[in-house]
Amino acid sequence: MKKTNRCPYKALIVIINEGRNIEDKVLYVLKNFDLSRNFISFAKGTAPSNLSDFFGFGVDNKIVISTFVEVEKVSEIVEDLKELLQLDKKNRGMIFTLPITALSSNILGLWRDSSEDKNN
Repeated sequence: MKKTNRCPYKALIVIINEGRNIEDKVLYVLKNFDLSRNFISFAKGTAPSNLSDFFGFGVDNKIVISTFVEVEKVSEIVEDLKELLQLDKKNRGMIFTLPITALSSNILGLWRDSSEDKNN
């Protein structure tokens, strides 16, 4: 018997190149959907590039923005971010979601409580 995912959230991950000042725009889009609790981290790109190796540019720095999104809002948020980041063009970034199969009820309660506090 297949288990169903009862968590009403998905993890949304946005990966963009550092230095384009696009992270503020991404955060603005997320804030418009009442997603103001985001985890931002810095990373190194791992995809090889012959041209950047040739010129000695090295590995691209990346910004990773992660948050929890209500399942019902995922499609709309992803579409807005795709348009903002122009993901139909090469080397613009990446967006993906991950199902949350296990989230402690305590953590989920804190997440919901802080969201309600912010709205009051």
